[in-house]
Amino acid sequence: MEGNRKTYGFKEISNLGSEIEKSVLDEKPDAIYQALEKLLDYLNRIQITYECFLNVSCREYLFFLLKIDKLLSSHPPKFF
Repeated sequence: MEGNRKTYGFKEISNLGSEIEKSVLDEKPDAIYQALEKLLDYLNRIQITYECFLNVSCREYLFFLLKIDKLLSSHPPKFF
């Protein structure tokens, strides 16, 4: 969880991950549960938003990707 700070912009997750890790290493169960409660509270407040980059609905695009995945898994391409 600590590595998510820079990659995905979730600094609080990294901080809470460090807090959980320290509490585990210090063998402090109460601190572990408090840190986990903070993490759950934070995660429950996150709202994920996204935009589709094509001129189709994201639902249509995801359906298209699933069809491609199914096709490739049943008929893998032969590169060699």
